[in-house]
Amino acid sequence: MSIAHACPRCQETLDLPPASLGLVVACPRCGASSLVADSPPPPPAPSAGRAGFGYDEVHTILEATAGPPRPPDARATPGRKSETASPGSFPPVATQSPVPAELRDMILISRRAVYAQALLFCAVAALGFAAGYAVARRTGAAASGQDTAANDSPVAVQGVVTFGPKGVLQKDVGAVIVALPVNRRPLSRLSAQGLQVAEHDGAETNAALAAIHALDGDYVRADENGAFELVVKRPGVYRLLIVSRNTLRAPRETIAGHELEEMSTYFQMPAEVIGLHRYFWKTERFDHRNHAVAQTFPATGA
Repeated sequence: MSIAHACPRCQETLDLPPASLGLVVACPRCGASSLVADSPPPPPAPSAGRAGFGYDEVHTILEATAGPPRPPDARATPGRKSETASPGSFPPVATQSPVPAELRDMILISRRAVYAQALLFCAVAALGFAAGYAVARRTGAAASGQDTAANDSPVAVQGVVTFGPKGVLQKDVGAVIVALPVNRRPLSRLSAQGLQVAEHDGAETNAALAAIHALDGDYVRADENGAFELVVKRPGVYRLLIVSRNTLRAPRETIAGHELEEMSTYFQMPAEVIGLHRYFWKTERFDHRNHAVAQTFPATGA
Protein backbone atom coordinates (compact mmCIF):
# COMPACT_ATOMS: atom_id res chain seq x y z
CA MET A 1 0.00 0.00 0.00
CA SER A 2 1.50 3.39 -1.03
CA ILE A 3 1.22 6.69 0.78
CA ALA A 4 -0.09 9.74 -1.08
CA HIS A 5 1.93 12.76 -0.08
CA ALA A 6 1.28 16.28 -1.47
CA CYS A 7 4.21 18.64 -1.89
CA PRO A 8 3.50 21.73 0.26
CA ARG A 9 5.05 23.99 -2.39
CA CYS A 10 3.75 22.87 -5.76
CA GLN A 11 0.96 20.52 -4.58
CA GLU A 12 2.36 17.67 -6.63
CA THR A 13 0.98 14.36 -5.27
CA LEU A 14 3.71 11.81 -4.58
CA ASP A 15 3.14 8.08 -4.23
CA LEU A 16 5.55 6.97 -1.54
CA PRO A 17 6.19 3.55 0.02
CA PRO A 18 5.00 3.03 3.61
CA ALA A 19 8.57 3.11 4.79
CA SER A 20 8.68 6.81 3.91
CA LEU A 21 6.36 7.64 6.79
CA GLY A 22 8.10 10.06 9.19
CA LEU A 23 10.87 10.83 6.69
CA VAL A 24 11.74 14.03 4.86
CA VAL A 25 11.50 13.66 1.14
CA ALA A 26 12.29 15.97 -1.76
CA CYS A 27 9.74 16.80 -4.41
CA PRO A 28 10.98 15.65 -7.82
CA ARG A 29 9.12 18.54 -9.44
CA CYS A 30 10.16 21.63 -7.43
CA GLY A 31 12.83 20.13 -5.19
CA ALA A 32 11.14 21.21 -1.98
CA SER A 33 11.73 19.04 1.09
CA SER A 34 8.81 18.05 3.28
CA LEU A 35 7.99 15.65 6.09
CA VAL A 36 5.82 12.63 5.19
CA ALA A 37 2.94 12.48 7.67
CA ASP A 38 0.25 9.89 8.35
CA SER A 39 -2.19 11.77 6.21
CA PRO A 40 -1.58 14.41 3.57
CA PRO A 41 -1.86 17.98 4.89
CA PRO A 42 -4.84 19.98 3.66
CA PRO A 43 -4.07 22.44 0.95
CA PRO A 44 -3.37 25.90 2.36
CA ALA A 45 -6.30 28.27 2.15
CA PRO A 46 -5.54 31.61 0.55
CA SER A 47 -5.56 34.64 2.79
CA ALA A 48 -8.83 36.53 2.94
CA GLY A 49 -8.90 39.46 0.63
CA ARG A 50 -5.42 38.76 -0.75
CA ALA A 51 -4.20 36.90 -3.79
CA GLY A 52 -1.24 34.51 -3.60
CA PHE A 53 0.47 33.19 -0.49
CA GLY A 54 -0.03 34.66 2.98
CA TYR A 55 2.72 35.28 5.47
CA ASP A 56 2.17 31.90 7.24
CA GLU A 57 2.37 29.99 3.96
CA VAL A 58 5.53 31.76 2.92
CA HIS A 59 7.06 31.12 6.32
CA THR A 60 6.18 27.39 6.12
CA ILE A 61 7.76 27.14 2.69
CA LEU A 62 10.89 28.98 3.84
CA GLU A 63 11.26 26.63 6.81
CA ALA A 64 10.86 23.60 4.55
CA THR A 65 13.40 24.78 2.01
CA ALA A 66 15.89 26.59 4.24
CA GLY A 67 18.01 23.52 4.89
CA PRO A 68 20.43 23.36 7.80
CA PRO A 69 21.16 26.62 9.64
CA ARG A 70 24.12 28.69 8.34
CA PRO A 71 27.03 29.14 10.73
CA PRO A 72 27.60 32.70 11.94
CA ASP A 73 29.86 34.93 9.83
CA ALA A 74 33.36 35.03 11.30
CA ARG A 75 33.82 38.56 9.92
CA ALA A 76 30.97 39.94 12.00
CA THR A 77 31.95 42.66 14.40
CA PRO A 78 31.99 41.51 18.05
CA GLY A 79 29.08 42.89 19.99
CA ARG A 80 27.14 43.69 16.79
CA LYS A 81 23.69 42.17 16.50
CA SER A 82 22.98 39.96 13.52
CA GLU A 83 20.92 41.56 10.82
CA THR A 84 19.26 38.20 9.93
CA ALA A 85 15.55 38.29 10.58
CA SER A 86 14.35 35.91 13.27
CA PRO A 87 11.71 33.35 12.32
CA GLY A 88 8.23 34.77 12.41
CA SER A 89 9.27 38.41 11.94
CA PHE A 90 9.71 40.72 8.99
CA PRO A 91 13.15 42.06 8.08
CA PRO A 92 13.99 45.38 9.78
CA VAL A 93 12.88 48.48 7.91
CA ALA A 94 15.32 51.38 7.54
CA THR A 95 14.07 54.48 9.36
CA GLN A 96 15.19 58.10 9.13
CA SER A 97 17.90 58.99 11.61
CA PRO A 98 16.83 61.45 14.29
CA VAL A 99 17.95 65.13 14.01
CA PRO A 100 21.18 65.78 15.96
CA ALA A 101 20.70 67.70 19.17
CA GLU A 102 23.00 70.55 18.06
CA LEU A 103 20.77 71.20 14.99
CA ARG A 104 17.39 71.16 16.72
CA ASP A 105 17.49 74.91 17.62
CA MET A 106 18.71 76.03 14.21
CA ILE A 107 16.65 77.62 11.46
CA LEU A 108 17.38 76.49 7.94
CA ILE A 109 17.42 79.33 5.37
CA SER A 110 17.85 78.89 1.65
CA ARG A 111 20.91 80.29 -0.10
CA ARG A 112 18.71 82.55 -2.21
CA ALA A 113 17.25 84.12 0.93
CA VAL A 114 20.77 84.72 2.29
CA TYR A 115 21.82 86.46 -0.95
CA ALA A 116 18.67 88.58 -0.93
CA GLN A 117 19.31 89.69 2.65
CA ALA A 118 22.95 90.51 1.82
CA LEU A 119 21.89 92.65 -1.15
CA LEU A 120 19.28 94.41 0.98
CA PHE A 121 21.87 95.13 3.67
CA CYS A 122 24.30 96.57 1.09
CA ALA A 123 21.56 98.76 -0.37
CA VAL A 124 20.57 100.11 3.05
CA ALA A 125 24.22 100.74 3.93
CA ALA A 126 24.79 102.61 0.65
CA LEU A 127 21.71 104.77 1.19
CA GLY A 128 22.80 105.53 4.75
CA PHE A 129 26.28 106.49 3.61
CA ALA A 130 24.92 108.74 0.85
CA ALA A 131 22.52 110.44 3.26
CA GLY A 132 25.28 110.98 5.83
CA TYR A 133 27.62 112.34 3.19
CA ALA A 134 24.99 114.76 1.92
CA VAL A 135 24.22 116.01 5.44
CA ALA A 136 27.93 116.35 6.29
CA ARG A 137 28.61 118.20 3.06
CA ARG A 138 25.71 120.57 3.62
CA THR A 139 26.77 121.16 7.21
CA GLY A 140 30.40 121.65 6.14
CA ALA A 141 29.36 124.07 3.42
CA ALA A 142 27.29 126.04 5.90
CA ALA A 143 30.16 126.08 8.41
CA SER A 144 32.58 127.05 5.65
CA GLY A 145 30.26 129.84 4.62
CA GLN A 146 30.09 131.05 8.20
CA ASP A 147 33.88 130.86 8.54
CA THR A 148 34.33 132.72 5.26
CA ALA A 149 31.88 135.37 6.35
CA ALA A 150 33.66 135.65 9.69
CA ASN A 151 37.07 135.85 8.01
CA ASP A 152 35.86 138.56 5.64
CA SER A 153 34.53 140.72 8.43
CA PRO A 154 36.23 144.07 9.15
CA VAL A 155 39.40 144.11 11.23
CA ALA A 156 40.04 146.83 13.81
CA VAL A 157 43.76 147.69 14.03
CA GLN A 158 44.78 149.43 17.24
CA GLY A 159 48.09 151.09 17.98
CA VAL A 160 50.00 153.93 19.59
CA VAL A 161 52.50 156.45 18.25
CA THR A 162 55.15 158.00 20.49
CA PHE A 163 58.39 159.88 20.06
CA GLY A 164 61.51 160.80 22.02
CA PRO A 165 64.40 158.91 23.61
CA LYS A 166 63.86 155.68 25.51
CA GLY A 167 62.54 156.25 28.99
CA VAL A 168 61.25 159.73 28.07
CA LEU A 169 58.64 158.88 25.44
CA GLN A 170 55.95 161.38 24.60
CA LYS A 171 52.60 160.92 22.89
CA ASP A 172 52.67 161.83 19.23
CA VAL A 173 49.30 163.57 19.18
CA GLY A 174 47.91 164.25 15.69
CA ALA A 175 50.16 161.74 13.89
CA VAL A 176 48.69 160.50 10.59
CA ILE A 177 48.08 156.79 10.05
CA VAL A 178 47.01 155.39 6.64
CA ALA A 179 46.33 151.76 5.65
CA LEU A 180 46.13 150.91 1.92
CA PRO A 181 45.57 147.38 0.50
CA VAL A 182 48.50 145.92 -1.46
CA ASN A 183 46.34 144.26 -4.12
CA ARG A 184 44.21 147.30 -4.96
CA ARG A 185 45.00 150.67 -6.50
CA PRO A 186 42.88 153.83 -6.79
CA LEU A 187 41.43 154.75 -10.19
CA SER A 188 43.30 158.03 -9.89
CA ARG A 189 46.17 158.63 -7.48
CA LEU A 190 45.31 160.41 -4.26
CA SER A 191 45.95 164.08 -3.72
CA ALA A 192 47.96 165.16 -0.67
CA GLN A 193 45.36 167.79 0.16
CA GLY A 194 43.64 166.97 3.42
CA LEU A 195 46.06 164.14 4.31
CA GLN A 196 49.04 166.16 5.62
CA VAL A 197 49.80 166.24 9.32
CA ALA A 198 49.68 170.05 9.36
CA GLU A 199 46.10 170.05 8.05
CA HIS A 200 43.32 171.02 10.37
CA ASP A 201 41.17 168.42 12.08
CA GLY A 202 38.25 167.42 9.89
CA ALA A 203 40.43 166.69 6.88
CA GLU A 204 38.97 163.17 7.10
CA THR A 205 35.92 164.43 5.21
CA ASN A 206 37.76 165.25 1.98
CA ALA A 207 37.76 163.38 -1.34
CA ALA A 208 41.11 161.69 -0.68
CA LEU A 209 39.71 160.03 2.42
CA ALA A 210 36.65 158.85 0.50
CA ALA A 211 38.95 157.29 -2.09
CA ILE A 212 40.90 155.51 0.66
CA HIS A 213 37.68 154.06 2.07
CA ALA A 214 36.65 152.96 -1.43
CA LEU A 215 39.83 150.85 -1.52
CA ASP A 216 38.76 149.17 1.79
CA GLY A 217 41.54 151.09 3.58
CA ASP A 218 41.36 153.70 6.34
CA TYR A 219 42.86 157.02 7.48
CA VAL A 220 42.97 158.24 11.11
CA ARG A 221 44.92 160.60 13.38
CA ALA A 222 46.38 159.72 16.76
CA ASP A 223 44.37 161.08 19.69
CA GLU A 224 45.61 162.95 22.75
CA ASN A 225 47.09 159.72 24.09
CA GLY A 226 48.90 158.97 20.86
CA ALA A 227 46.53 156.05 20.33
CA PHE A 228 44.61 155.24 17.18
CA GLU A 229 42.28 152.65 15.70
CA LEU A 230 42.12 151.79 12.02
CA VAL A 231 39.25 149.72 10.61
CA VAL A 232 39.98 147.86 7.37
CA LYS A 233 37.01 146.19 5.70
CA ARG A 234 38.54 142.73 5.43
CA PRO A 235 41.68 140.83 6.47
CA GLY A 236 44.65 141.04 4.13
CA VAL A 237 48.03 142.60 3.39
CA TYR A 238 48.23 146.39 3.65
CA ARG A 239 50.73 149.22 3.18
CA LEU A 240 50.93 151.12 6.44
CA LEU A 241 52.05 154.77 6.46
CA ILE A 242 52.59 156.57 9.78
CA VAL A 243 53.70 160.21 9.68
CA SER A 244 54.82 161.82 12.94
CA ARG A 245 53.46 165.26 13.72
CA ASN A 246 55.91 166.17 16.44
CA THR A 247 59.26 165.07 14.98
CA LEU A 248 61.13 166.25 11.86
CA ARG A 249 63.68 164.53 9.71
CA ALA A 250 67.30 165.55 9.81
CA PRO A 251 68.47 167.78 6.90
CA ARG A 252 70.15 164.86 5.14
CA GLU A 253 67.43 162.34 5.99
CA THR A 254 65.47 161.81 2.76
CA ILE A 255 62.69 159.48 1.66
CA ALA A 256 64.05 156.13 0.46
CA GLY A 257 63.82 155.67 -3.28
CA HIS A 258 62.02 152.28 -3.26
CA GLU A 259 59.54 153.55 -0.66
CA LEU A 260 58.87 156.65 -2.69
CA GLU A 261 58.19 154.46 -5.72
CA GLU A 262 55.73 152.29 -3.79
CA MET A 263 53.96 155.33 -2.35
CA SER A 264 53.64 156.79 -5.85
CA THR A 265 51.24 153.98 -6.83
CA TYR A 266 48.75 155.50 -4.35
CA PHE A 267 49.62 159.20 -4.06
CA GLN A 268 50.24 161.88 -6.68
CA MET A 269 52.94 163.55 -4.56
CA PRO A 270 54.04 161.29 -1.67
CA ALA A 271 56.60 163.89 -0.55
CA GLU A 272 53.78 166.39 0.00
CA VAL A 273 51.88 163.88 2.17
CA ILE A 274 54.96 163.32 4.36
CA GLY A 275 56.45 166.80 4.21
CA LEU A 276 59.52 167.32 6.45
CA HIS A 277 58.24 164.97 9.15
CA ARG A 278 59.57 161.61 10.09
CA TYR A 279 57.58 158.70 8.62
CA PHE A 280 57.21 154.94 8.81
CA TRP A 281 56.29 152.86 5.71
CA LYS A 282 56.04 149.09 5.67
CA THR A 283 53.87 146.13 4.67
CA GLU A 284 51.66 144.59 7.35
CA ARG A 285 49.17 141.71 7.39
CA PHE A 286 46.03 142.52 9.32
CA ASP A 287 43.65 139.79 10.41
CA HIS A 288 41.72 138.83 13.51
CA ARG A 289 44.89 137.50 15.14
CA ASN A 290 47.24 140.31 14.22
CA HIS A 291 45.75 143.77 14.69
CA ALA A 292 48.09 145.79 16.88
CA VAL A 293 50.73 148.37 15.88
CA ALA A 294 53.20 150.31 17.99
CA GLN A 295 55.55 152.94 16.48
CA THR A 296 58.07 155.15 18.19
CA PHE A 297 59.91 157.93 16.38
CA PRO A 298 63.21 159.30 17.66
CA ALA A 299 63.30 162.86 18.82
CA THR A 300 64.01 165.58 16.30
CA GLY A 301 67.71 165.87 15.57
CA ALA A 302 68.52 162.52 17.14
